[in-house]
Amino acid sequence: GGRDIEIVHYLDNPPDVDTIQMLIATIDGTPADLVRLDDGLSATGVTAEQLAHPESVVKVLLAAPELLQRPLLSDGRRTVIGRPTERISEMLDD
Repeated sequence: GGRDIEIVHYLDNPPDVDTIQMLIATIDGTPADLVRLDDGLSATGVTAEQLAHPESVVKVLLAAPELLQRPLLSDGRRTVIGRPTERISEMLDD
């Protein structure tokens, strides 16, 4: 279909508050799912308490955009994490 999907290279262009709030509002999952914890929670300095509240997830990602999960696909109505890669084709096929 004729969908606009934007690719954001967020290390060059870190997301602003509005973008992070849109991702949180549209994620297939919880706000905490947007935060990369590949090295474990303690390695990031982020607490479980911070991940429990959308407002604090926004603050975490503003302060440390490198913790934003990737790849993310969003059309503004729905946001999915593109791992495993099958999720990307599911979103594009919808």
